[in-house]
Amino acid sequence: MIVSFFIIVVAVEIFKSSLEKVISSGIADYDVLSVVILGLAIVLKFVQSYVNRSIGKIINSPALKATALDSLLDCLVTGVVLVCALLTWAFNWSFLDGYFGMAVAVFVFVSGVRSLLESFSPLIGEANDEDLVEKMGQRHDASYGPTKSFVSFHIEVNSKLSLEESHDVADTIEEKIRAELKIEANIHVDPVDLDDPEIVEARDTINSVIKSFDPEGNCHDVRIVRGTKAKTLRFDILVLTRDKKEQAKITKAIQDEFEKKGHKYVYKINIDHPF
Repeated sequence: MIVSFFIIVVAVEIFKSSLEKVISSGIADYDVLSVVILGLAIVLKFVQSYVNRSIGKIINSPALKATALDSLLDCLVTGVVLVCALLTWAFNWSFLDGYFGMAVAVFVFVSGVRSLLESFSPLIGEANDEDLVEKMGQRHDASYGPTKSFVSFHIEVNSKLSLEESHDVADTIEEKIRAELKIEANIHVDPVDLDDPEIVEARDTINSVIKSFDPEGNCHDVRIVRGTKAKTLRFDILVLTRDKKEQAKITKAIQDEFEKKGHKYVYKINIDHPF
């Protein structure tokens, strides 16, 4: 992020100095040694950019990618100066230096802003890579840089298991994820009465409706609380859409389906999303 900030600062300074050259009609003067040094600088900076970007891709480091961008932009700026030097020699177009500098400054500024925005993602958390997502399935996940990834999700266990047994199941899964995928897991245990046919039917009904809207969606933590005056159906649904109107359509369709089947419930529905 610091590197990106300095890129933006440099872009502003380049623009200011270039604008001053245009206003003052400054004449750029180059000699052979200057041209040689500019050429060598371009080669060295390009190599530096290539190495940093290659390593940055391997370890998924935004900092190294930003450093690579900084070196590449140095190549661009130096290359523009070199072009101006050659044109000045060939055609005596010394006035180009200021205009070219302003154009480069705008490009550098935009690149710096993009790099800065990209560097924020690992700090506030971003979705993990798609390969890892495929292995995990439905979950909440976040990556905080190349070495820190977290995932949280629900597992359903038989409600007849004791609290200690359920906790042991969750611990075993977390340890396996940590060992095989190198990420930290946080598991929420949902007890489900697998012997209650009404709950089994409710889960099937809810999932059927959800998948008619979102093939990747599903439900979990389905419970029926049987009170003296009414039955309350509690469940969570996980869908991709964050549109409130679309979510309302899904929950309304679920309730309508139960109405068709003659069930009368008080509904308590929680909507989840992947990261």
